Amino acid sequence: MSIDRRPNRSHGAIYQLPDEVRSWIDERLVSAPRWTYEQIADHLREEWETEITPQQLSRYFRREGPWLERHARVRELMGKLRSQFGDADVDPGIMDLAEMLLLEILVNVEPQNVGSVDDLMKVIGTLSKLKTSRVQVERLKIQMGKAVEKAFTNLIEKMRTAVGAGRPELLAGLVELAEQARTELIEEL
Repeated sequence: MSIDRRPNRSHGAIYQLPDEVRSWIDERLVSAPRWTYEQIADHLREEWETEITPQQLSRYFRREGPWLERHARVRELMGKLRSQFGDADVDPGIMDLAEMLLLEILVNVEPQNVGSVDDLMKVIGTLSKLKTSRVQVERLKIQMGKAVEKAFTNLIEKMRTAVGAGRPELLAGLVELAEQARTELIEEL
């Protein structure tokens, strides 16, 4: 999985590598046990025939390290969150939102202040955003359901007017199809 990168990034040798190779480097720089720059450079030379020096890796990590570590932490926390919910019926959109909010927390929290009251307040604020978002999704579903009901009611009335009493079988078939479509659409909400 390639990590989203900052828009204004350097144009060093590592940034020119394919995403697959950069992702591999990123993993080795932040996963436990960490590889040394020399080990990574040796492996790149052997496996990908790529000449990257330990100094280039050091510069790359100095620039990208904090971001890579925070992103790795988000993946770790999301893994714990997904395993905690297990087979529970949790909307994937909510899990994606949780991942986005975790990333926001870790980007906005200064590493030297982790555990401070300010950071705790940021976490509480972010969690309240998650709860509010969930409520807004439910409200939107209810509003969409009402709009679907109204649209289908209007459609059926227009069909009755257009077809008239002269063709009751056709009208009954059209109304039945509209009712089925309405039911299916509301169930999908």
